[in-house]
Amino acid sequence: MKKPLFSLCFSLLALFATAQSEHTFHVLAIKWTPTSLLNPNTATVLLGAELRFHEQFSIQGEYGFKYDKLSLFNWNYERKDWEYKRMKLGARYYIYNIKQLGRIRPYGMLEGYYIPQKFTLIGGRLENSDGTLTRFDTSNAKLDIWGICVKPGIQAYFAKNFFVEGYVGIGWKWRTISHDLTNPVVIEDFRVDFEIDTIEEKEGEFNTIFIDFGLKIGFSFGAVKY
Repeated sequence: MKKPLFSLCFSLLALFATAQSEHTFHVLAIKWTPTSLLNPNTATVLLGAELRFHEQFSIQGEYGFKYDKLSLFNWNYERKDWEYKRMKLGARYYIYNIKQLGRIRPYGMLEGYYIPQKFTLIGGRLENSDGTLTRFDTSNAKLDIWGICVKPGIQAYFAKNFFVEGYVGIGWKWRTISHDLTNPVVIEDFRVDFEIDTIEEKEGEFNTIFIDFGLKIGFSFGAVKY
């Protein structure tokens, strides 16, 4: 009983870990990132394409449309008339070629992204550079986020053309925010003696480290033999 079971497990593992009968790589892949729908800051329908010009090198671009119905935590409920989009561009290196690992393909990636945002705040406060506060009736805010990230990940084919990807990365982002205030009033006799955490209540440039992770589903085509 143990021998047939062992043989079956070994056969399934060999099927998953070996390449197809002919060594090929697919030139183009279309991808969707479902985990982007849950992003608590800027949830999007994130679609992308990867162009692979070598068995181990490729470039990837992605574009995200705003869709925050499934966003976790509702952190940014105070942003009215909120508009944003997400754009990504990166270069990828597959650490092992297809002949070595078959359907399981680990990779490393360097990626940059840009998220422009516009929104309105009603009845808020703004921290000034000297530590004082300005109160306002409304603010038309513009927030630009640039970032760069290093991402290791794994791409695994479960059919000839279908695959899933999992990744985790660490990076650095630059955030620049400006406000167009209505009826601003500076509170000169009050100074902030604590750190205001929310980016909406500040003005200027602020940088920070961040963690990125997610799951992609894709379909590839345009097989090239090598």
